[in-house]
Formats: sequence, structure tokens, C-alpha cells
Amino acid sequence: MIALCACNLVTGEELTPTLGATSSPTAIPEHVTPTTALLSSSAGRIAYYSTTASGGNRGISVINTDGSSLTLLVVSGLNPNWSPDGGQIAFEASHNGKPAIYLMNIDSSQQTYLTDMASSSSPYPVWSPDGQQIVFEMYDGYHNIYIINIDGSGLRPLTDPGLDAQRPTWSPNDQQVAFIYSSEHHTPFKIATVAVNDSGDWHILAEGIDPVWSPNSQQIAFFSGLDDQLYLMNADGSNQKRLTNTGQIAPALSPPSWSLDGEHIAFVSRRDGNAEIYTINADGSGEMRLTDNPADDQSPAWSPDGRQIAFVSNRDGNREIYVMSADGSNQTRLTNNTIDDWGPVWQPQP
Repeated sequence: MIALCACNLVTGEELTPTLGATSSPTAIPEHVTPTTALLSSSAGRIAYYSTTASGGNRGISVINTDGSSLTLLVVSGLNPNWSPDGGQIAFEASHNGKPAIYLMNIDSSQQTYLTDMASSSSPYPVWSPDGQQIVFEMYDGYHNIYIINIDGSGLRPLTDPGLDAQRPTWSPNDQQVAFIYSSEHHTPFKIATVAVNDSGDWHILAEGIDPVWSPNSQQIAFFSGLDDQLYLMNADGSNQKRLTNTGQIAPALSPPSWSLDGEHIAFVSRRDGNAEIYTINADGSGEMRLTDNPADDQSPAWSPDGRQIAFVSNRDGNREIYVMSADGSNQTRLTNNTIDDWGPVWQPQP
């Protein structure tokens, strides 16, 4: 399954199958028009991907949080994920007609093919905290969680066949991977963790979806399958506490997002008829609605400095990337085009 090569995703050209092949950064295409944003921050850049109304892919871009330096990195790619040092991006792109995992530098050079999938299902690659491995999901009759070194070696499964395990997320202390599963394709989903070492020890924690680790790895925020509310639990599944008590949470639109200091959680709720973004303190106090409009606002992502939240909104007709202050003020559109922009992720800071 593993073949190690470098591929120029801009031209589609197959390059020499060795590490280190490079390509020049791609110019900004006509369909992407940066706007002048009102916010400034030391929090770095935001990566995101774009799709057309018909579902076609229009690539991965990065943009500064003041709306400047918008750059298209690859013309075909999905689900970008920054390396912990902010120097590389893992992403999904097509290889021989199937989804595959690639790595690239942040100037789009050294685009490296890592491994491809057994089917058309997305892998959702996630970096290890030390930046040396990638965990991802692959469908081969069932979804399973796999791990691979960033040089393409060491591919191995973390979960058992038939478990139907999906959406891995790595604990910041590098010890465990949380995921959701549904045995034999049956719902409801359950949340479990598996040790990253070779022991293969795994533990069922709760019924729910979208587990997200706290920055100190001691807690997990998730949406409960019992009442569709936002919950918090210890990393071993104990002390499960409901944080929200009203309205319909919208887990299908985005998982919860922790602030880097571990004090606040952003989430999406449909309690008022459409998707809006809220924040709540990790102790369950101080719930605050940040967005308020007839459109859908989703995919909140905290900046590394905790001052801003990036998100997706279709308030202007199609889905664009926005940023706002952590209290909901200064809501500012960063992208402005006729296609849909998704999945904002902040570049980590050294």
C-alpha cells in the first residue's frame, strides 16, 4: 500500500520518487479575492480549503488574519492540518483516483505523497504532537484508525477490524488517540481511546461523537449521544458533566473547540433555529452567544493566542472564512469569492 514519492499537485506531474522534490508556490487564482480585514493578530495564518457548489474541489489556501497575503497552495486538496511546529501541512488529495495523504511545506514546496486509501473515504489526517507521525482513518469494509511515520514507514492499524472506528484525535501528551466507533456499522456511536504504543489497549468512555482533548490531555469535550448536549469528561471517561442544558446542539456542523489555555470551549448550537456559535467556560459557567444572524455559522477555531475565533458562515450567500474577537465582536470576512470555503485551521505558534 505504501509508496513514497513526491508529486506536484499543481500540475499533476509525477516527480522522482524520492523525498525532497519541490515545486514553486502557486499564484493566487482569479476566483480568490482577498478582502481587507479589520482585525490584526500575532496569531499567524489560517489554512482552509474550497469547494464549488457541485462539490468540486478548488484547493487549499492560506491567509493572514488581517486578510493579506492570500495564497493558493494546491489546486486540489482537502482537510488541511498544520504540523505542530507550523512548518508543514498534511492534507488529502487524489492519487490514482483515490484519496491519499500528502505533506507539504507552507510555501507549497516539497509536496510528498505519503499513502493512499483503500476506498473513496476521506482519511482526515492528524499530526502527532511531536510531529513525527500521522494518524488517520481508512475504510476497507469498515472504518479503522491507522498510524504512519511522516517518512512513509511504519504503517500499522491502531484499531481492530470490524470496529468501524472514525475521526481520530491525538492527545496533546502524545499517549492516546480518541475516536468514535459503531460496531458492525450500528449506531449509536461510542467514544473510545487507544494507546499509541504497541500495547493496543483501548477503553470505551461514553456514548457520543466529536471527542476533543483539552490542551493538558486531562479532559475530553464531546457531544453526548444521549441528549445531543455538550459534555466534559476526564480522559478515562469518569466524571461526565453536562455543560449545556438548552436547545439543539449541532455536532454535524463541527466539533467543539478548546481555547489554548483550556479555560473556554466554542461550539455550535441550533437552539434558535439556525446554527450559531457559542462559548462556555470549561466549568459550565459563562455561556455566551457570539453570532446572531439568519445564516449558518459553524466550524469555530480558536487562535493560538486566544484573542480570536475563526469560523465559516454563509451570511453573504456562500460559505466564507470569517474571524471575530473572542467575545464575538469585530466579525470580519477574510475571503470573498463565489465558491465555498471550509475548515479554517490556525497555524501553531513556536
